[in-house]
This record gives sequence, C-alpha cells and structure tokens, in this order.
Amino acid sequence: MSILVFGQNGQLGKCLRDTQPQGMEVFYSGRADVDLCNTQCLERYLDEKRPDVIINAGAYTEVDIAEKESKKAFLVNCDAPSVMARYAESKNKRLLHISTDYVFDGLKASPYVPDDQTNPLSEYGKSKRGGEIAVSELSPENSVVIRTSWLYSEYGSNFVKKILAIMAKQSEIKVVNDQRGSPTYARTFAEVIWRIVKKKDFVSGIYHWANSGDVSWFEFAETIKRIALSKGILESDPVILPLTSSDYPAKALRPYFSVLDSSILSEYAQLAPIAWNADLEKMLDRYTPN
Repeated sequence: MSILVFGQNGQLGKCLRDTQPQGMEVFYSGRADVDLCNTQCLERYLDEKRPDVIINAGAYTEVDIAEKESKKAFLVNCDAPSVMARYAESKNKRLLHISTDYVFDGLKASPYVPDDQTNPLSEYGKSKRGGEIAVSELSPENSVVIRTSWLYSEYGSNFVKKILAIMAKQSEIKVVNDQRGSPTYARTFAEVIWRIVKKKDFVSGIYHWANSGDVSWFEFAETIKRIALSKGILESDPVILPLTSSDYPAKALRPYFSVLDSSILSEYAQLAPIAWNADLEKMLDRYTPN
C-alpha cells in the first residue's frame, strides 16, 4: 500500500512523518513537488504517483489574510481536494481529508457533532466547507473528512509557539477570552490518522477529532504560561489580560464556541481523546525556542 501525504512542511505533515508506523511506503509532498493551486498539475501528479491512500494535510490556513485572498484559499482548500476526491473515486483508492472547526458559526452551546449544521463565518471557513462538500460528493464511498480544532505542535506557526515568543519579550499581553474551543496536539492527531489508514474496515464520512475538554484562548495562554514557567521555558512571568473579540483587531470572524465531539471517531480509531492540558505538557517537553 502506497501512501501520499500532502502538506509535508506543515505542522501536521511533520507530525505524520514523526509518528509514521514502520513498514509503510509513504511519500511526503510539499509545494516544491506540486502546487495545490494548480489543479492540472495536481491531476498529473496523482496519475504519476498512483497512491493507494491520500492524506491531505495541505491547506491554506491564513484565516485573516483569506478575507482578501479568498480565491487562493478556495483553490487550495476546495479545488485541490476536489481533484484528490475524483482520483480516489475513479481509481477506488482512499482519501483522508483534514478540515476545521471553523465550518461552524459557534452559536451552539454544546460540543459539535459531525452532522450538525455548518455555517462558516469567514472566507477560510467557507473554503474549507467547500472542500468538505466536494470530497463527500465526488468520493462518497472512498473518503474520510476529519475536522479538528486549534491545532498546535512544536512545529510551524501556531498559538502555543506564538504566545511563548510574545511572553518571552513582553511583560503584559492581551488574549481573547470569549472564544472557546479544544486545543489539539497535532502529534496525537497524526497517530489517530495512522490508525485510520491501517484499518481494513474503512468507513467513509465526516468525523471529528480534538483533545478533550474546552478552554478560552485566554485560559489556554494562562496554562501555557504556567507549564512553561514550571519547565524553565519562560524566565519571566508576564501578566495576561482578557480581551473581547470585539476589541481584537481581526479581519475574519471566528466562532465563539467550536468545541468538537470526538466520540464517534474515538470509538472507530479505538483511542480515547486525551485531555488538552495533558497533551500540552507533552508538547512543551518537545518544545525548543527558535
């Protein structure tokens, strides 16, 4: 079984490489190999590689910039997955496509399940929802869509690394306190993906995976600070002040509540979600300041 991973240079792609099971034939692809904005090149690339399984961890993730670059966001997040889905369906191969909690509007008061109504607030969210629809319609029997939330790791650009860099330089910072979600460690998520790849009883559909528990960005930052201080990652103890979304200068709207219910995928993958703060401890053990 040959496996093709798109997004090798992103944090999830790197975590997939780190956790790759032995004995698997896996090829990792990045922008230097194929431009996901070019659907014709992507079609030729897939015909050349002929993978049995595609893991699409490639995405346009600049939420605020997508408000101005919506065309590019849709090319990467919607059109490219469409090409992958058509390949999977025509060749009877598998596609695992990664999506986001930002397909929801955040008006629900309890964790979102996969069948809940979507209503993305941003161009980024709309592009990701477009990708979900394309994959589900073009490859209904051979595709899995997995939504995740607030992804972070020791790699790439993410909230944990950004907030640590800011706290190392500033004595006072402000963090949004009225958006709640489930921080998810990309390394654990990668392990879940590999479990699905190895399963013989492949069940198509849309699933959710996130660490258990929920938190605001402000509470997340407070916990990052506490653990970082205990591990000697931070030398100073900056003050963190709560901030409302309306006071934060973001171009894109974000859901106030985007906690995901992972119970269905947890049972399918036979892996219980790990508490978000426990996985944060593990990530910070691997963290090295830039």
